[in-house]
Amino acid sequence: DDSCASHATVVAPILKSLGFNGTFYICDFASFKTRKDWYLTWRQIKALARDGFEIGNHTVGHGGGSGIKAFLNLDDQLMANNIPRSTTVCWPRYQVNTKTYPDLAANGYIFGRGGHSRPYRPTVDSPFDVPSFGVQSNISVEKFISYVQQAAGGRVVVLTFHGVPDME
Repeated sequence: DDSCASHATVVAPILKSLGFNGTFYICDFASFKTRKDWYLTWRQIKALARDGFEIGNHTVGHGGGSGIKAFLNLDDQLMANNIPRSTTVCWPRYQVNTKTYPDLAANGYIFGRGGHSRPYRPTVDSPFDVPSFGVQSNISVEKFISYVQQAAGGRVVVLTFHGVPDME
């Protein structure tokens, strides 16, 4: 989440070495443009996509609003940098806008990640509001295990990391 540079330098190599995949949600906000020591470059984002990781859409400006324009604007930037258009979105600040679901679907999006700190229930929850657990650097091992153990009975646990570390 949030285009942290550590996604390319720390997270992707670990995931790849363990045979895991992941989604890196990219947003283009003020610090993304100016702090390349903290945030991914377009070259790094392209390399993540080339390595088979999903590049998700977290909007231009890290803002939502009443429509999907901020998502479409980021997709324009991805395509301008020869990075495949995203099919999943991440709601900035987990502010899910249910009114945009039809527009998201019409524009080829299939999933949206929200917050809620609970597992995703595919037969109950909207695919445009997939819940996730936020994992911060100060989380205890016991708490992390309690999240992962909830992946049972058809429930899917989605974990959200904001950089490892998140420099900002």
